[in-house]
Amino acid sequence: MVSALDQNGPQYLQNPIVIAADWIGFIALFGSSLAVAYKLVTFKGPDQDDVYFFGYREEKMISVFVNLFAALAYWAKLASHANGDVGPAASVTTYKYLDYLFTCPLLTIDLLWCLNLPYKFTFGAIVAVCILCAFMASVIPPPARYMWFGMGITVFSAAWFNILKLVRMRLEQFVSKEAKKVRQSLKVACMTYFFIWLGYPTLWVLGDAGVLDSVVSALLHTFLDVFSKSIYGFALLHFVMRTDKREFIFVPLKPSVEKIVVEDDESTSSRAESTRASKSKIMIGSRVKKLRSSATDELR
Repeated sequence: MVSALDQNGPQYLQNPIVIAADWIGFIALFGSSLAVAYKLVTFKGPDQDDVYFFGYREEKMISVFVNLFAALAYWAKLASHANGDVGPAASVTTYKYLDYLFTCPLLTIDLLWCLNLPYKFTFGAIVAVCILCAFMASVIPPPARYMWFGMGITVFSAAWFNILKLVRMRLEQFVSKEAKKVRQSLKVACMTYFFIWLGYPTLWVLGDAGVLDSVVSALLHTFLDVFSKSIYGFALLHFVMRTDKREFIFVPLKPSVEKIVVEDDESTSSRAESTRASKSKIMIGSRVKKLRSSATDELR
């Protein structure tokens, strides 16, 4: 949820500080998308023999599109400045919320997917609902504005709390020595996700109350955008690459337990072996069996 930057009229858009901030936002976000894409495409996997490692794990490339689409939103603002911010080109609020409507759900899905947590798309859709409420709260006058804000902040708070609970459950499993080596970058990503996002509704309240003018609000929004997308993307990328390098796996938080039905001695023995195998799984930090090397040896 974001404050209405156009509350003092479109004249602030031609302020040199606002234009400079938009250039900084574009360069940071577009540069981040290129850097993240390069790191992912050139990553060769645990055995250093698979140049298309992340090509088969495209869900881990979400941060590339998050930063790229956010950069396009800032490019749209720069194009509006070039046209004098008059007419349809001055729809900065629309550009901004198109960005948030696309990138904020993806950020949520990306975090939950990397940790193999449940309700990835459910919480992504809920975040999209929050953005729609924020858009309505920014373009509609009072009292409807506050009704939309109230709805949005309620949904936002529920989603924020439940996502935090899921992530904390996963973080509590980082107890092994190997897991602790990669935990720090995940903590940075999580702190960016959970604490920076609180800044958006805060700016909305301060902007609506007249505490912040449009220029300062624009600067702060650029700061939040860069941190919540670029810094978050790099931290999560570092975590993903280190876990994949060590071949970590994340099993479901609450895996279902199959009921063993005794039919005969053979089936009982088979099911008992299956049960023992499932119990031997390490919740986090497990090593994936290197089947590729053994398969290569057999072919030779």
